[in-house]
Amino acid sequence: MDYTAVMQKSMDYIESHLKDELSIDRISGYVGFSPYHFFRLFTLFYDIPVMEYVRRRRLAHAAAELSQGRNILDVAMDYGFETHNGFNKAFKKTYGYAPAEYRTRVVAHRPLRPNPLERITSHETSVAVPHVRIEHREGFWVAGFVMQESGTVAQVHQMPALWQAYRVHDYDSKLYAIVKPTEHAEYYICFPSGNEATYVYLNCVKVDTPSPLPKPLVSNRIPAGIYAILTSPPVAAKTFVASIQDTWRYFYHTWLPSSDYEVDQLKPDYERYDERCHGDAMLSMEMYIPILPKKTRRWPATEAT
Repeated sequence: MDYTAVMQKSMDYIESHLKDELSIDRISGYVGFSPYHFFRLFTLFYDIPVMEYVRRRRLAHAAAELSQGRNILDVAMDYGFETHNGFNKAFKKTYGYAPAEYRTRVVAHRPLRPNPLERITSHETSVAVPHVRIEHREGFWVAGFVMQESGTVAQVHQMPALWQAYRVHDYDSKLYAIVKPTEHAEYYICFPSGNEATYVYLNCVKVDTPSPLPKPLVSNRIPAGIYAILTSPPVAAKTFVASIQDTWRYFYHTWLPSSDYEVDQLKPDYERYDERCHGDAMLSMEMYIPILPKKTRRWPATEAT
């Protein structure tokens, strides 16, 4: 499957339906993905959640129509804003002026149709290529803290931004003290939660059984299956986060399109951090993405268990 072409198709669909009711369910259904998987992929490819992208495109078109003299309330209603006040706030936050003031100061042209494929290129040859291996992995249990539960960020590759805010080293210390795992490695995993476009993001460790846990710890299970396992190239600490993001992009932009596999939407992907990403030496980590042979079709997907 050509994931970049599918993402382009989704953006074309959005552009053609900006004045219609749009939702993650509707857009993902059009391109044949589960809402949760599509939400994650869109954010990975374009560094913006899909509905935030929709909001920005609507405002860009609204700005052009305001410059042409259209009534402010009519424009607001056309592009899905239920109140004049709500449109004013969103518009001013984006453009720095209220709609009435904007059209006296700026001549806006209708936005060009986006072509995101122009900026999605193959992995740069100057960047070290991650090592990839394919293995069948047995299922296992994890226990840990819920670091975030939301529909605004659903890409593991963006999660390093949470590390400082949540003081993950403090969380790790608590985890090891309470759970006492036999393996020294931290896992960061997104599990679908309720609405398939939302997730629960766990900072967790591997456990033998889902024994009773003190609050706020929770447990969940990683299912067995075939996984593409990527090892990020060893880098200095200051470029470690960028290396993780580059590894995710390499998987989707370069490795996956040329492989005989596609992502298994029924299972969560996850990152694993062991002794290779501690200390002042060159840092590396592993990411595990569930895959299926391309001939296997399992859409629409159901929620992971």
